[in-house]
Order: sequence, then C-alpha cells, then structure tokens
Amino acid sequence: KSTLKGNTFLIWKGGEVSDFELTLQYKIVDSEGKGEGFGNSGIQYRSKIIDPAAFVVGGYQADFEIGKTYSGILYEEKGRGILAQRGQKVVIHEGGKESVDKKGNKKTAPNIEVTGSVGESADIQAVIHQGDWNEYKIIAKGGHLQHFINGTQTIDVTDETAVGDKSGVLALQIHVGAPFTVQFKDIKLNATK
Repeated sequence: KSTLKGNTFLIWKGGEVSDFELTLQYKIVDSEGKGEGFGNSGIQYRSKIIDPAAFVVGGYQADFEIGKTYSGILYEEKGRGILAQRGQKVVIHEGGKESVDKKGNKKTAPNIEVTGSVGESADIQAVIHQGDWNEYKIIAKGGHLQHFINGTQTIDVTDETAVGDKSGVLALQIHVGAPFTVQFKDIKLNATK
C-alpha cells in the first residue's frame, strides 16, 4: 500500500467516446475490507488527458464512494466541480457567476438550474450495496447525461454549455487519501448515434 500525491486514473486506450452507454460493476472498501471509512472513486467520461506522465485526466465524472453522499453525482474533475447532486435533474446554461479566488485567479461558477428530481437522495442511497458489488450505468447522448446505480437513476443533466465536452477518453479514478480498495469488472461499452 502506498499513498498517492494526487488523483490518478487508469485510462482506456481504445480512443475517444462521444455518445454511448457504459455499464460496469464496482466495489469499494476501506483498508480493512469494509464498506466504512474513506474511499472515493469515479468513472471519467468524455475527459481530456491533462498529464499523460502522471495519468491525470479532467472532465465529467460519475462519482461513487464508501460514504453516503456522493455516489451517483455528476462531478467535473479539474473543471466546474459538482454539476448535479444525487437525485437532481438539472440544466447547465451558458454564463455563470464570476469570482476571484484567494490566489487572484478568476473563476466562473457554472450556471446550474435545478429543474426537477429523479428521486430522493436517501432512497437512492438505500439501493447501494455498501462494501459489495454495484452496477453503474452511464448514458451520454449529446448534452444529455444520465447516471444509474443498481437500476435506479441518480442524476439527469442537460449541459447546454460550450465547455461541456461532447467527446473524450474514458478512465477509472484512484482518489488521493487514506488507503482503500476499488475494483471494477464486467465493463461494457456501447457506442450510440
């Protein structure tokens, strides 16, 4: 076991994907082999390789964790951050609120409109098998993105922005932090048009 200096990724070498349906099984456990403690990972899609030597990518991420908050959300690694919380149906519009961080860098927060719900966060969490295998499905068609865990929809996003990538690489995340184990199997990718 070793400690990472930053998030790293197992990058699929089969080229870029645009419109697709991806299904896989994942299991995440802490250093004791239990579904408790720390552990965070994700499935990157339509992402860009930022640092090939360190296996770092940025882009859309179907997030999951050992905890009970982030599994199923849409996160943008190295980008706009959380784009949809679990259970949300959202539209991401052009524009956004500009600000300056502590280092003087200009940032624009995404212009996110919550338009509805696909379910309650607690009900979605109830279908997740802590410390055991779960099925994650991602459907991406144009700017429409959907995540499902164990057959239950977790988010529904329409990204209308120019920065929302329409194609890119697939990758599996290993998150920095305390030791944990993440496993993947039965990965199936179907390109759609």
